[in-house]
Amino acid sequence: MVKVECLKNHTKQCKMSKDVAGEYYKQLFKMHKNLAKYYDAEDIDPDAIPRSQKFVMYGMRELQYFFKLPHVYGDDRKWKSALSAFKDHY
Repeated sequence: MVKVECLKNHTKQCKMSKDVAGEYYKQLFKMHKNLAKYYDAEDIDPDAIPRSQKFVMYGMRELQYFFKLPHVYGDDRKWKSALSAFKDHY
């Protein structure tokens, strides 16, 4: 069961910023090195990721999807639209 209110509260505590977006991919590639190849980042030091405009923009976009989902949960039309936008992006 999804605890929507918990997710909404969590998203309120986290501020969207370029630093957060860059850190998202830095941590992703540190924890899951195999995923870097899908982003052509195999040869990039994860500590350099937050300074990369490409990954900051990717991170901002992806985090926007994640932050939107708890707010549209329960409204089938908006939920499907949000999931479709996420799917189309990838």
